[in-house]
Amino acid sequence: MPIVTDGLVGYWNSKHGVSGDVWENISPNTVGLYNATAIGSPIVSQNGMYFDGIDDKFIIPIPSELRQVSSVTMEFRIKLENYESPIDIFSYSDVYFIYPYYDGANLFIELETDQRLIRYDGFIGNNTEVYVTVVYETGSRIGRAMIYINGVQATNTTSYGIGTGLNFFRGNSSMIMGSWTTDHPKGIIDNLRLYNRVLTPQEVLQNYSVRADIGLPMITEPPKATITSVSRDKISDETGVDKSTIKFTFDQDIIQWTVNVMGSSHDTGIIADYGGAVSAGVEITAEVDWTELYQEGQNRVNIYGQNSNGQWTLYEG
Repeated sequence: MPIVTDGLVGYWNSKHGVSGDVWENISPNTVGLYNATAIGSPIVSQNGMYFDGIDDKFIIPIPSELRQVSSVTMEFRIKLENYESPIDIFSYSDVYFIYPYYDGANLFIELETDQRLIRYDGFIGNNTEVYVTVVYETGSRIGRAMIYINGVQATNTTSYGIGTGLNFFRGNSSMIMGSWTTDHPKGIIDNLRLYNRVLTPQEVLQNYSVRADIGLPMITEPPKATITSVSRDKISDETGVDKSTIKFTFDQDIIQWTVNVMGSSHDTGIIADYGGAVSAGVEITAEVDWTELYQEGQNRVNIYGQNSNGQWTLYEG
C-alpha cells in the first residue's frame, strides 16, 4: 500500500534523490521544489540517513504551503544513539522544535515552539527505531497537538496549553534536521514527510505500514514530449514570419525543460526557450526566434524535459 499523497507538500527519503550535498524533495505535489542542503557530511547508510553526532545536519526548506496554515502533519523516522540530555532533532534558528529528552532513565520526545505543546511520556530507548507522527491544529477557540508512535496515537502524553493562532512553523522559511546548536543528534533521521492538513488515524497507520520504503511509484523512464501545435514550420528575418510558437506536453512531471535548436542533447545546440517545473499533461508554450537558428536551411528543433530522477528526454536523431 502506498503512502498518503493528499496534502503531501514535502517528502525526503534517503532511498531516493540524494546526490552530493543535495537531498531532493520527492513529493509528487511539489516536484522540483524544496530540496534540502547538507552541512557536515550526513551519509546514506543501509538503514537511512545517518548523522554522526558531531556536525551533521540538513537545512530543510519549509514549503510555502505550510508557513501560515493552522493544520499540519509531520512524520519522520528516528533511531538515535546514546542520549543523556535534551538534543533537538528539528529546530528553527536557536528555538527547540522536536527533541529527545533523557531524564536519567527514560528517553522521551517533546514538542515545543514558543511554548511547550506536548510530551510523549513513553519509554523509547536508545538504538530503537521509532516512527513519529505529530499532528498539530489550531482552531478559533483552542488548539491541539497529538503524537503517534509507530502508527498508533499515544495515550501516555502530557499536553500543555496551545494558544489560538499559534502557527506550527512560526512563518519560518526553513528548519534544521539535526541541530542548530553545538549538540548534535547521532543516529538515523529519515522519512520526513510534511502535510498541509491533519491526517486521520487510518492514514497515519497507512503511512506507518510502508515503514522505511518510499511508498511512491518511482519514475524509471525519461520524460517524453508530445507537440500539440506549431504556428510556423518555416521562419526567416522577415517581419511577421520571424518566429514560431510551439506548444507541447510531457508524459510525467518535470522539474525543468528546454527547447534546443540543433545539437544532440539538452545541453548542446542553441537553447531557444526554457522553463521550470511543470506537471504531466500541462501544455507548455515556447517560442523559437529566427535569430536562434543554427544555420541557413533546415534546423532541427528538439524538446527536452528533466524529471525528479535527473533523467532528461532522450535525443531522437
